[in-house]
Amino acid sequence: MRSAESLMQVHGHLGYSDPRIGKYLRDAAGLKIAGGTNDIQRINIFNQMSRC
Repeated sequence: MRSAESLMQVHGHLGYSDPRIGKYLRDAAGLKIAGGTNDIQRINIFNQMSRC
């Protein structure tokens, strides 16, 4: 999410008017919502790493 926000800031007004750049921010926000909270993601990552 932070990378997408940085991309928007670097490109300034084009970040809001260029649909390709805006798509990165929308995709990042959607993944954050779909993935759950940070704590749940950490637990899932830990569980997956423990299996290896």
